[in-house]
Amino acid sequence: MTAESITIKQMLEDMGKGRPFSLTYVTADTKKGTGGKLVKIASAILSGYNLADGSRVTASVMNNASLTGKSSKRPNHSAHFTRNILLKDSTLRKVHIDLVTEYNGKKVL
Repeated sequence: MTAESITIKQMLEDMGKGRPFSLTYVTADTKKGTGGKLVKIASAILSGYNLADGSRVTASVMNNASLTGKSSKRPNHSAHFTRNILLKDSTLRKVHIDLVTEYNGKKVL
């Protein structure tokens, strides 16, 4: 592994620190048979952290602050190998970790 690369495990550990990060990933939709486009995100934070200071948001606060008013099911990120990230404009986006090609300027191995 070179200094310009990072493993998926290291990437997930860094995401879990609550600091903003940049990433590039490849789109894929197996149901529609589409994808293959590179999406670059300049600044995001792992969902569940406060955008202002990076502090962890508790589950009770997240449950009370539902944006849609609908109840939600557990995302089961481990089984689906996904993470929800919060963009600067407060948009929530689901990212498949194995489709991330670059993290903070480093190639993901």
